[in-house]
Parts: sequence; C-alpha cells; structure tokens
Amino acid sequence: MFQALSECNHAVIHSKDEAELLHAICRIVVDVVGYRMAWVGYAEEDREQTVTPVAKHGYEKDYLETVRFTWQAAEREGVPTGT
Repeated sequence: MFQALSECNHAVIHSKDEAELLHAICRIVVDVVGYRMAWVGYAEEDREQTVTPVAKHGYEKDYLETVRFTWQAAEREGVPTGT
C-alpha cells in the first residue's frame, strides 16, 4: 500500500495536467493495488445528472461505453456511482 501512495504522490508532482493525473491514479490502482479496473467520472449538472467517465485503466471490455451512469437517485439508493 505504501508503494501505491508513493506512486500517487509522484503522479501528483509530475503530471502535466488533470487528465494525466487521473489516468495515472487509475493505472496505480490497477497495477499496484491489484484491482481489475479503475475509473474516474465527473458528475454533470445536466437534467439527467449524468456521470461522464474521464479516465480508466484495466480490464473493462467496453463496460464504460455500454453502461449509462447517473447520480440522480443513486445516492439515496446506495449505488456507488451516486456517492
């Protein structure tokens, strides 16, 4: 776990922009921590309250392209995307 923290700190310091940082963190979560997939999404303030994936790493077999994420009712229903 300390290796993951160290690599995340390195990514914070050396990333050129936010997108590069988010991709690096996803890679660390998969390659160092051991998750099969990691992704980051932004909660949009649109009518559907969409969550738009902006970074990913690992095995996902088109998962993020085939599933529609929202945070509309997710928070009260306990769905992880809403939190």
